[in-house]
Amino acid sequence: MSKAKKIPPPLLRFRIWRGPLRRLRLWRIFSGGRINDFGRLPRYFLAVTIVFSLIWAAIFSYLKFTPPSYISKVSLILPGSGAAHSITLETLGQASSFANSAFSSPSISPTQTYKRLLSANRVLVATAQSLGVELSDIGRPQISLIDETSLIHFEMQGASPAIAQATAQELLRCFQHELTILRADDLNFRQKTAAAANQEYAGNVQALRREITVIQQASGLISFAQYQQLVSETDTIQASLHAAIAQLRSAEQAVAALSQQIGVDIGMAALILKLHSNTHFRGLAQAVTDQAVLLANANGKYGAEHPVVRHHQAALAGAGQALLNTAADLLYTSPQVLRGGARHLLYSDNSGLLSALQHLSVEMQTQQAVVNSYITTLTNTRMKLDAMAPYAALLDDLERDYQVAEMVFASAMARSDTSKSDIYASYPLVQVLEDASLPLRASSPNRLVAILAGIGANVMFIIALVLAWVRRPIIAKIINKRGGVCP
Repeated sequence: MSKAKKIPPPLLRFRIWRGPLRRLRLWRIFSGGRINDFGRLPRYFLAVTIVFSLIWAAIFSYLKFTPPSYISKVSLILPGSGAAHSITLETLGQASSFANSAFSSPSISPTQTYKRLLSANRVLVATAQSLGVELSDIGRPQISLIDETSLIHFEMQGASPAIAQATAQELLRCFQHELTILRADDLNFRQKTAAAANQEYAGNVQALRREITVIQQASGLISFAQYQQLVSETDTIQASLHAAIAQLRSAEQAVAALSQQIGVDIGMAALILKLHSNTHFRGLAQAVTDQAVLLANANGKYGAEHPVVRHHQAALAGAGQALLNTAADLLYTSPQVLRGGARHLLYSDNSGLLSALQHLSVEMQTQQAVVNSYITTLTNTRMKLDAMAPYAALLDDLERDYQVAEMVFASAMARSDTSKSDIYASYPLVQVLEDASLPLRASSPNRLVAILAGIGANVMFIIALVLAWVRRPIIAKIINKRGGVCP
């Protein structure tokens, strides 16, 4: 019998490869070995050694050969209040200019806009040119926004603290300069737009002014207020005419009543007053009266044919004829015309009533002239109103349109002037909350972070190896649950 072969202990049987590689199957690589198969330890130990060496070699190389880098920090803040301007123009209206808060619109965030502008290529190129370096040498800013605030933080790296601070300061200056350019361009564009609109408004005002001038020249009206004043004057003339007619009717009634009372008309009263104003006529009238008295006395004593009666009759007839002749001479008429009114020529006792009658007659004639004057004036005024009515209506419409156009033009001019001070309408104000800091120590390479990263990588790799060691039972359990067969 051959001698039995002695089996060495497990630790003496450790080998990396326990058999030819050609006999290694794919399932073996996928599922691994048994948990108590310690023959796999050399392979795992070799993997740990290689991976750990690579990890720590990379970390030590990073710490040794990476040049130091410094970070300068800057903080910006955007005020959130708006601005309002109001100008009141006497007799024209009010012009208001209101700038909403930069954060009033939920669809536009100025912090996001400024974040993009900070990292814009034009700002970075301007910063690099100002520093005299290449664009790749300054890198890009690391920008962060604080939620629910208007704060913007950005960081710039540099090979030294001074370079990092200078780069951050220059980036901030170029950023603010770019904002100034954008604001000026926006203001210039708004002014051009406002100037074009103002020119159009001015053209409307001038066109309406020309139309108003044409209407004024054609109609003689200066304004619609003048037409209204003419209408008011017409109403006043109408009322005065009614009052004058009433006074005329009253004078006519007074003349008629007095004429009926004394028994003479106005013409006869005027003749009587004229005759009695003559001294010779008054003497003859008195003689006729005296002869009438004597004749009456004689008739009472004697008969009609008595010589005394006849004498007094002849004397009375002679005195009457002399009176008629004198009256005819004074009035430039014939005695026959006056003979029928001789009785009234003797009424010297009614001279006061006759004077009153003549005064009322003059007043009536004066009032008639006033009425005629009012009628003539009213007729002319109404004709003028009828001719001016179409022009007045058109002038009223044009004046209203002109006032509106002038108010719009004045408001637009005032608004364009007030908008010049509103330079932060599109690009809100940004203030420096924290100037570029001077870093006291390098931000990279960070020894502590590198060591912790190496330790973390080692731990993760060990966990992966442990999972790889026990993967066979786990895979078998999954396959059994799905109804498969583990070979």
